[in-house]
Amino acid sequence: MKAMMTTMNEQRAKELKNCDKKSITELKKVMAAGTSPALGTAFMILDRICQFVTGKENASYAVEG
Repeated sequence: MKAMMTTMNEQRAKELKNCDKKSITELKKVMAAGTSPALGTAFMILDRICQFVTGKENASYAVEG
């Protein structure tokens, strides 16, 4: 169990490292424009990322994003 938790924490740190200000700004621009055909999938993925990062089962991109 300890090894699994360590691996999960390492993955979380790795993913958060890629979330710099520029990439978040670009992502918000695309989401606000609503022009991508993959918007539904993007929101689902962002919701899951928010749930993972916050540790809240009900977290969503609309609220925590």
